[in-house]
Amino acid sequence: MIEIALDLLLDALSKDNLKNRIRLELGRNYLDGWVRERSNHIYAAPLGILLHVFAGNIFISGIESLVNGLITKNLNLVKTSSVDQFFPYLFLESLEECSPELASTISILSFKGGETAMENKLKRIVDAIIVWGSEKAILGYRKNLPLGKKLIEHGPKCGIGVVEKYDSSLPERIAKDVAYWEQSSCASPQVIYVHDSVDVEKLAPEIGRNLEKHPKGPLEPDQAVEILKAKEVARMGELFGDYKCYSSAEPYEWQIIISKKFDFSPLGRTLYLRKYHSLEDVVEEIPREYLQTVGIQSPRKKQIAKKFVLAGACRITELGKMTEGTLGAPHEGNYPLRELVRFCNIEE
Repeated sequence: MIEIALDLLLDALSKDNLKNRIRLELGRNYLDGWVRERSNHIYAAPLGILLHVFAGNIFISGIESLVNGLITKNLNLVKTSSVDQFFPYLFLESLEECSPELASTISILSFKGGETAMENKLKRIVDAIIVWGSEKAILGYRKNLPLGKKLIEHGPKCGIGVVEKYDSSLPERIAKDVAYWEQSSCASPQVIYVHDSVDVEKLAPEIGRNLEKHPKGPLEPDQAVEILKAKEVARMGELFGDYKCYSSAEPYEWQIIISKKFDFSPLGRTLYLRKYHSLEDVVEEIPREYLQTVGIQSPRKKQIAKKFVLAGACRITELGKMTEGTLGAPHEGNYPLRELVRFCNIEE
């Protein structure tokens, strides 16, 4: 997965793709000086000093955020995550070899999240904070944020899938979405809604068998405990007909749980399947504030998509592509470069 992620990062950072992003997100290159637009001259000024708070789940998201700061000519502070304190330094070393001047606009900080004194000092110094992380981290940076300081939140999100029709490639494609990043991506599916017409008890073990084709990443002890809890709740629920649990022969390899209610997954290849009859019922129970990506298996994808967009989703894709993304697409409803500049004008 790391090799795949690095390839994706290199592709995203190619000269052509970066130029295309500037054109798509800003319309014209307003970053290098005043551009005439009718009776105005427009300039996209940097916000100033940015603090990028990295999350530990996916290392490339923080690097992409940092690159956005570089493109928009801001100064950049990076707060590393406790999980990954090394990759930001490796990236900076590589950048120093290519462009010492650009690298000089970056400083990397390492301190424990939740250190109030340090965080409050940074809130006073910087012009904007981009937080990638947990709900606790988001709320921590929101608290006592001075007036005029911008907070860009990338908090906990989840993906869901919708299966209206079965085909033979479906289990493999769902397994791919679950296996990539071990469900830690904000786009990863935690729940798949399966239409009544599809045999969900046939689908569940098929997904599990396909998950075994993908090498499993390491599991943290705390997460193993949460997965065990989810399995035990499901086993108990089987007595009352509320759950049906399928799991691997090897402990913690995968668990597919058919459930009669919405549950957030403890991740680590723990997938819930929910039968549905009406899409209205699905839309009604989804937690809007956490929904990011919806993967749809249906010949009516565009018709279905609008229901989920109005329910809070920002991204609609196919099952099997939930964790991939496409270059030039907005992120969580916004174009990132636009959030890191101030559009200024001179009137004639």
